[in-house]
Amino acid sequence: MDERTSFEKQNGIVKLNRNLKGLCCKLEEVAGVLRQLGAHPQSTGVNQTDYIFRLPSLLSGENTRRIKFRLVNGEPFGVYLYDRFLEGTEATFEYIRPSDLTLVHALQRSEVPYVLISKTRTRLVLGDILIHLDQIQGLGDVVEVEALNGSNIPDEVMEAIAPYLVEKLEGSNEDYLQSNA
Repeated sequence: MDERTSFEKQNGIVKLNRNLKGLCCKLEEVAGVLRQLGAHPQSTGVNQTDYIFRLPSLLSGENTRRIKFRLVNGEPFGVYLYDRFLEGTEATFEYIRPSDLTLVHALQRSEVPYVLISKTRTRLVLGDILIHLDQIQGLGDVVEVEALNGSNIPDEVMEAIAPYLVEKLEGSNEDYLQSNA
């Protein structure tokens, strides 16, 4: 079990380094190339629904504070609390394991703007590297490469993915989709 998955089983602070995120073509071919490099599937075809609520940050005064409520295959999975800035690749968030949908319903009724993201995710693991292959409604096919523990992404991994990249993405998925409120 990788470090991030172990945090996703309990409450805690998670730190990771997102080295690459971009729109891509031919996700199945990307998965095949990565498997040839030694990556193995950790999960396939997982349906995720994220409700991302944007709040003003005390630090910036802008709507960079996020509360992300994630459902996995229709069941409550996690609440992520973080500030999201376009610049930089490091991400730190607090993770809380929810028991039901009460929080997301309360936030929806509060009329806090939120973005709904529906995706199907396949996660590959290569050492300390997590590779997400996502099909995101309203955005397209996205590949995301994250490193745990300050690890570097080997050049061969980046070179294997590069021919399939259509456009680099900055920030998070919610930055590319319309708010529901």
